[in-house]
Amino acid sequence: MIRKDQKVGVITADATPRGLGKKHLEAAGAGEVPVVVVGMETSEAFQTISQDKEILYPEQLRDDIVEIATKLVGDHPEIGAIVLECANLPPYAKFVHEAVNRPVFDFLTLTNMVYSAVVKREFSGLM
Repeated sequence: MIRKDQKVGVITADATPRGLGKKHLEAAGAGEVPVVVVGMETSEAFQTISQDKEILYPEQLRDDIVEIATKLVGDHPEIGAIVLECANLPPYAKFVHEAVNRPVFDFLTLTNMVYSAVVKREFSGLM
């Protein structure tokens, strides 16, 4: 889906050395895929989720992830697609896509892709 000269941008909960790293990518079969990984560590709104706080700030989280994605692509224009690695991020995929104009993938994308491959619907167009 991306050109050979492009990279995959990964937005994860934690891009520090204790978070998502090369060993995780290798275990997923993506050890040779050129990636740029950034984390949500600087987002206070994200920290309320990762620390299981009772109050959430979805609008602020939306703004934070859009800012992080925009900076990611601005710093690395060779990024051809983005993966939202954390399960808390798919609700913001549309906003990331609109901000950076790149395909955005997450576990819902994968689930929908698998589902559409194994549950076929009858074609309803004109033949």
